Amino acid sequence: MLSGRYQDRKEVLMDRVPKKIQAEPHFPTNLPEQRRYVRIKMIIGLTCHRLGAQDINIFSDNVSPGGIKFTTHAHMNRGEEVELDLPVEPGQYTRVAGKLAWFRKGANSCYEGGIEFEMMDDAALVAWGKFIERNVEKK
Repeated sequence: MLSGRYQDRKEVLMDRVPKKIQAEPHFPTNLPEQRRYVRIKMIIGLTCHRLGAQDINIFSDNVSPGGIKFTTHAHMNRGEEVELDLPVEPGQYTRVAGKLAWFRKGANSCYEGGIEFEMMDDAALVAWGKFIERNVEKK
C-alpha cells in the first residue's frame, strides 16, 4: 500500500499523466485495492534490484504508472522491497522503488507477480506515463 503522502502526490500528478492510461472509476467493492490506472499490455525486460538479495531478470506483462505485472524464473517473497530501472526515453532510465504486492506460481516453471511503485519523483512519474503512452500509440 502506498504511503499517504506519496499517494496524495500521485493524485495531484494525475492531471499530468496521459488521460488514456488512467482507469475509469470502478463500482464500489469491498476489495482493499481499487486500481487507479489502466493496465497496458507491454513486454519489457527489466533488472529487478532486490534489496539484500541477488538481482534477477523479470519481464513485464502489463504496466501502468502505478506498477507492473511481471514473470520471472526466480522465487520472490510478497512484501519484498525492490528497485527497477524503468525506461523513459531511448537509452534513458529512472530508478523506482517498489514493493512486491503479490506473487504466485505461474505456468511452465515460472512465477508471476505484481510490483506496486512506492517512491517515484514527480518528473519520473510523468516521464514513465509518457513512455507508456508513446508505446501504446505505436501499436
